[in-house]
Amino acid sequence: GIAVPRYSGPFKLVRSTVAIFKAVPAANPADVITSVITIVIMSVHNDWLKPCYGKHIKYPLPSELIVLIIGTVITRYAGLHEKFAIRTLERIPTGLPMPKSPPFEFLPNILIDSIAVAVVAYAVSLSMAKIFARKRGYSIQNNQELLAQGASNVLGSFFSCMPVAASLSRSMLQ
Repeated sequence: GIAVPRYSGPFKLVRSTVAIFKAVPAANPADVITSVITIVIMSVHNDWLKPCYGKHIKYPLPSELIVLIIGTVITRYAGLHEKFAIRTLERIPTGLPMPKSPPFEFLPNILIDSIAVAVVAYAVSLSMAKIFARKRGYSIQNNQELLAQGASNVLGSFFSCMPVAASLSRSMLQ
């Protein structure tokens, strides 16, 4: 619930981090406490508990999902929305959304960043595809990969999807 200006140029990460810490006093204390509790629970689980029970249990517990469910139930039945002005999602729509054109009025603001993200995502995806193709003994076509990723992202934009790209760590793990 804090407003932080968008920076560009050198040291934008440092300037953004400083702006976030300067804006924390204006944040809703209940939101800050909820965030800190959630971060502590997930950190303790991932850093200490998961390595201990991971030796005995084949599948990891979805701590993020459990924290989300517990937080939702507590927020709903303790009335945190009304008492502490914690923002909540009132209604979560079900089913697939109707396709609609993405908002083109934002295009001038995000065009340069989008091109950089697209090039990096394509490079990572293509390199991962080449690694697995070499490992499995088949060949890939660079243009086909570009067309597939581009078509997936364009089609997904009509349904408010996240961009399609490979994940180095996830792909190697799988």
